[in-house]
Amino acid sequence: MKLQKLYDNKFYYNKNGLKARGWRDAMIRDLLADIEIKGGRIFKDWGRQGLQTEYHYEAAKVEAIEKTKAFKERKKRRRRLCL
Repeated sequence: MKLQKLYDNKFYYNKNGLKARGWRDAMIRDLLADIEIKGGRIFKDWGRQGLQTEYHYEAAKVEAIEKTKAFKERKKRRRRLCL
């Protein structure tokens, strides 16, 4: 799922969008930690269970990481473990 934010006209992925592209929790934590701190957008919303934080990751940066060797090796290792 890509999200478009009108104020900066960029596309973002949320965690569900990343998982749909093959990302796992550990991969998000390890490979996107710098983006989360530097460029990730944080949205806070008062939900049923109180204040909830959702991270949105810039699509261009996510897609650049998906082209790296580290990402491809992690994804291949995950696929091999599932067989």
